[in-house]
Amino acid sequence: FLRQTYPRNLYELVVISDHMQKGTDEELEQLPIRVIYADYKNSSKAKALKFVKNSYGPADFDSIVILDADNTVKTDFLEQINCARYAGMKAIQVHRTSKAQNSEIGLLDAMSEEINNSIFRAGHITVGLSSALIGSGMIFDYQWFYGHVDNLATTGEDKEFEAMLLYEKIHINYLENVYVYDEKVQKTDNFKNQRRRWLAAQYIALRNMSRFLRSAIANGNIDYCDKIIQHALVPRIINLLLVLIFSCFITFH
Repeated sequence: FLRQTYPRNLYELVVISDHMQKGTDEELEQLPIRVIYADYKNSSKAKALKFVKNSYGPADFDSIVILDADNTVKTDFLEQINCARYAGMKAIQVHRTSKAQNSEIGLLDAMSEEINNSIFRAGHITVGLSSALIGSGMIFDYQWFYGHVDNLATTGEDKEFEAMLLYEKIHINYLENVYVYDEKVQKTDNFKNQRRRWLAAQYIALRNMSRFLRSAIANGNIDYCDKIIQHALVPRIINLLLVLIFSCFITFH
């Protein structure tokens, strides 16, 4: 969290202890951070975010920075975020990139993420559209977050945040030179399960956002319409498979 009065660079670092091992909790307690112990079952990121919201008041902070447990950042990360928020950015996605990889699956995952960074983040910002969110390395105005986090209902929190922001015509900025380093999946089964969850979340978001397509068009909400088109796209891996299938069909037909 970023405390009020940006120029003073006041932060409160919060870790949600979501059924961590006792040794991990003890080590965290030695750091200059606040550890909040979760008391819910069947953990999810949405529950964790709602749990944080219920632990603070709506005016306690200016901003919230959302990171995953395996993310790492540089020492000036919060200062850079602070400057961006002070410049008036209400919703921000930073450049999430891969840590060093030692497996083919991890490398594939890292390459896929950088393609998305180029197209759906840096590319969109270049043409004046909002950046896509990605689940971590996200920064929001705290008052906006406080008023909307209870609406999260699926495992695709980033997509739900996108829908709420874009419906309200809040531009999502992208800080390409501010990095969050992410641990990528290393095993094939984990990669498949991850993509399966993401695909399900994508089409749930498509279904939910499509209900407001007519009003978005009527209001000239280009960002919202663009996001619906993104959710309707077939994933690249499936696209490659379809290209192979149609190529064989055309060749032997």
